[in-house]
Amino acid sequence: MELEQVIQLLLSQFDFVSLPGLGSFVKRRNPAKVSDDRSSIEPPSEYYIFDTSRTFDDEAITNYLCNTLGIDHKEAELRVTQLVERVNNALSSRKPFEFPGVGTLLKDDNNNITLEFDASAAATESYGLSAIEVLPKQKADSKLTSPKENKNAAVAETQASSPLSTEQTTKIPTPKPAVAKKSRVRLWVPITACVVVVAVAVCWFTPALHFWEQSQTTVVPSTTDSSSSMASVGNLPLASAIPDSIVEEEDSQVPDSISASGQPNATDEGGAEKILEQTTSKKVALNYTEPPVVETGKSFYIIAGSFTSEVNAQKFLSELAEKGYKPTLIPRNKLYSVSLYTFSNRDRALRELERLKSEQTFEKLWLLSQ
Repeated sequence: MELEQVIQLLLSQFDFVSLPGLGSFVKRRNPAKVSDDRSSIEPPSEYYIFDTSRTFDDEAITNYLCNTLGIDHKEAELRVTQLVERVNNALSSRKPFEFPGVGTLLKDDNNNITLEFDASAAATESYGLSAIEVLPKQKADSKLTSPKENKNAAVAETQASSPLSTEQTTKIPTPKPAVAKKSRVRLWVPITACVVVVAVAVCWFTPALHFWEQSQTTVVPSTTDSSSSMASVGNLPLASAIPDSIVEEEDSQVPDSISASGQPNATDEGGAEKILEQTTSKKVALNYTEPPVVETGKSFYIIAGSFTSEVNAQKFLSELAEKGYKPTLIPRNKLYSVSLYTFSNRDRALRELERLKSEQTFEKLWLLSQ
């Protein structure tokens, strides 16, 4: 097989086949379309062009020769070079060079190489498909009738073919449409029953919803304010100022100085003083406030790092400030310490130090006081 015939075979497999130094055969495709006179539908087709800008060697012909003839790569390249020389010599002499099934290469007066597509390659051009002819649209002879007219015509035809008279046909009662059953109402009955059963089951198997088993709570009467108790003790006799619950019962065997409820008796000596002492203790407990924090006058710093270079310390301070801390630079003994926070109270500084250590953000943290 001549190399000119190999081009058609390779184009059936690839979209490009190059002639090194001259250009490449390129396969293009056209989709199916309606003809210009709208009388047929043309099938999809292929056609070939020659691209002179694609001059590199894609080795399509070389690889084909190596795989088909079993020759080495250098010999295959030599045969391709000889084919390109023959094509170039023919074109330089203004002679066409034909590639069967593809087309003919020509060179015009401007030295432009073009390809005349081989129209005889119909199978390649249209994938072996033929055009489909389109039949002209035919107008209907009779006028289209509406569905109502068709129905009336059918009824008339039925009456004409029926042996019954017109009077008999008019007496035939028309069937009444069946009344739709109230299925929706019937459907709600089992659904409602199911919902009630589920609600009862949930209440029964959930202990938190057993409202009938909840114990009755006892309301404890509120005690009187200590200040009002003191006022009543000052303005009334001690015996009347003490609640009835702490008055000694007559038949009780409890000692005279203690009432039946376990409280001191106001009628005995020293009982009123004990009641006043207990009331005062309760009042002090209710009005208790935490003593104010005593400031020592020192400042407490949480140190995150110390540097011998002030430049490095300033750099570390800027990084802490960008992270949201409130750093401070503290020069001391030829060192520059950088603190995260500053406190005037030692306890608060220690609590913050423990919190920062628990986060494990810094390797070493310690407290400095000055």
